[in-house]
Amino acid sequence: MTDAAARLRLARLADRLQPALRSAHADALARLRAGVDLDALTTAIARGDVEGALHILFGSAEAVAALNGTGAAVRAAVADAARAWARSVLHEAADVAGTLPAVDLGVRAGGRLTPAVALRSDLPASTARALASAQQAARTAAAAAQAGTTEAWVTGARVAVADAVARTSAAGLNPRVAAREVQGTLGLGAHDAALVARVRADLASGDPGRLRAQLARALRDGRHDPALERAASGGAPLTEADVERQVASYTRGVEAWRAEAEARTLALDAARRGQDQQWRQTVAEGTVRGDTVTAEWITRLDGRERPQHHRMHHARVLLGTEFRDPATTRTWAYVGESDVQCRCAQLFVVHATPALAQHYVRDGSGLSAQGVPEEAPAPGAPGGVATATRRPAGATPFRPPLPG
Repeated sequence: MTDAAARLRLARLADRLQPALRSAHADALARLRAGVDLDALTTAIARGDVEGALHILFGSAEAVAALNGTGAAVRAAVADAARAWARSVLHEAADVAGTLPAVDLGVRAGGRLTPAVALRSDLPASTARALASAQQAARTAAAAAQAGTTEAWVTGARVAVADAVARTSAAGLNPRVAAREVQGTLGLGAHDAALVARVRADLASGDPGRLRAQLARALRDGRHDPALERAASGGAPLTEADVERQVASYTRGVEAWRAEAEARTLALDAARRGQDQQWRQTVAEGTVRGDTVTAEWITRLDGRERPQHHRMHHARVLLGTEFRDPATTRTWAYVGESDVQCRCAQLFVVHATPALAQHYVRDGSGLSAQGVPEEAPAPGAPGGVATATRRPAGATPFRPPLPG
């Protein structure tokens, strides 16, 4: 299989998985926002209690139930991906078994080497066993994805609440209005929440340069451009209502981008995890030896790839071995593990002997593209740098509930 074919196959499977994940994301977010106790949140913001506000937003039984929905969707997606890969993986393994010397396979049944024809006749049973094994991988993936989503949303909410508290105390913002703003930004990460806060500050500043800079933001609502241009040119200034309308529109744009990015990330990750799980199960079944199978990292080299992923292109490891970036020592259990919108694919090859497989193993190599910082925002992310939010001394940090 060529690099292009591997990427195309991954993309098609992700396209199939993405709608259900996107729907689950939207449903969880709607339930989370609907369950907010606005009275309690208003009181917490008025008191300047950031961590208490986070408890109100994420600590209720309704919030936990909403977040559990994202985990269930990921579990279904990984299982679906496993089903999609199962027969092709087992067919490939059986074909290899028919072309290699039997002694290299080490596959035995009743004391005798298993011929390839027997492997093919056992494909339905092997597929069933592989899918049963994939259920555990799906549960693990769902728990990790749900924990990651929850942590991202909590971190973003912390930035939004801190900004609301600051504007309530310094600018006299009505705490009830601030609470509704926070409710409306639930689902954004820290980078996104800080970006929305920066846009609000720029629009409210009245500074021509800062206003004109908003016209370059990709996620803005173009319907507000005429008002922005007039204000930036010394015409009618933006009113408070104008600012809030533009901020609300921009927030919707960021939210839509983030939701699509998260759904795509989960879909691609589920597709790769399902493929990896199928090969591991094929080895566990004894169809092929694990030390004869290599996994290869296939990066889409179009100038949009991460520096790390650029270096990892064509890196090869034995099945079950982590990929490792020699420049940063970062590791991945499988290609692109949990990296936002990673479009890299993985290609598995069964070699004639363990020695030949080992011969093809190679670590990631090459230099970082143009020296781009490793911690730069994900490709395609809206611009801006997230700001850290300090907790008041003595405040008890909110811990998101564990996936249920």
